[in-house]
Parts: sequence; structure tokens; C-alpha cells
Amino acid sequence: AEKAPLQLYASALNFSPRKSIIKSTFDKERIECISRLSDPGSDWGPILQTIKTDSWQSLPGIAVSPDGVLIATTSDKGEPSLWSLASGSLQPQQVLAPQTGPIKFVAFSPTASSLATCEKDFVRVWSISSGLALLRRTLDVKAKSVAFSPDGTILAVALDERVQVRDSEWLSLLLEFRGYAPIAFSPNGRYLV
Repeated sequence: AEKAPLQLYASALNFSPRKSIIKSTFDKERIECISRLSDPGSDWGPILQTIKTDSWQSLPGIAVSPDGVLIATTSDKGEPSLWSLASGSLQPQQVLAPQTGPIKFVAFSPTASSLATCEKDFVRVWSISSGLALLRRTLDVKAKSVAFSPDGTILAVALDERVQVRDSEWLSLLLEFRGYAPIAFSPNGRYLV
């Protein structure tokens, strides 16, 4: 690449889709001696990256951070993982401390500084920077969904036929009402659906 960068870039044009910006901008600069072996298609495909797992069942939950920098995945082996999108490839950035059971639900805080997970009969809040569990609260049944409010002050947890609204600082129970999973807050935080 350092000895012949133009040849490298020119050969890459053969693999660029016909309607891509790079193709339309630089196709006239193409080196004629480099031939096209296959047709790359007219446009980029819809799949940009793929997380590789043993099976789709081993990746029961997924969330994208509000800033678009990280993806959090859950595991039936009890490990939430963080994946970096900034690098352009999905390489594990950090695996949070192994847990005692499968983690089914995950949610980022609005600032992407913490992550909530539900496993067995408890909920945890993790620090993204340290990878340590900051809080843990035992529930009386299995959780079905988890969501942070837009301002990050509330964590809602859906259980069997009810929803618990908890303070995100200490996970103290503030309110409980009849409801079902999945759950999500409205963008202004006034409604929990």
C-alpha cells in the first residue's frame, strides 16, 4: 500500500458498486489494465456489519447507545458485551463481569454512561467506563423488559403483568402498576408505553 497506493485504490474501484459515490467520482481515473472479474452490483447492500454468534438464540438482547458509538448484546451464557461502532468493525470492546444466568434484556442510559441488564430475578446497572456493576436490585419474579427514561432518572422494569418504575440512582421502587412487556418511554419522558 505504501509503494503503490494509486494501484491499490484503483483496484478497489472494481469492487465498488456502480452507483456508489467513490465509483462515480473516480471511475474515470480507473487503470485500464486492471480488469473487473465480477459485477459488484448497483448499490451497497443493506447489511453493513454482522455480529457473529453460535446461533441467534445465543444473542437474546441488543441495544444501540444513544450516541451511536456502542452496541450492547446480551448472552445466554450470562455476559453482556459492548461492541464498538467507531472502528468500523464489530470487535468486542469489553465484556462485563460474568453473571449467574442468562441476560435477556439490556438498555443504555441516555448519556451512554451506564447500562441496565435483567437476568433471572434481578436488575443491574453497570458503569460503561469501568465495566463494574454499580447497582443490583432483586425482583420477586423474572424481568421481561427494561428501559431508561429520556432524562436518565427513571428505570422502568416490566415483570409478568406489572411494571415497576425505579429511581435509576439507587433502584428504589417509586411506583408499580399493571402493564406488560415490552416497554419504552416517549421521547419527552411523559409516557411509558
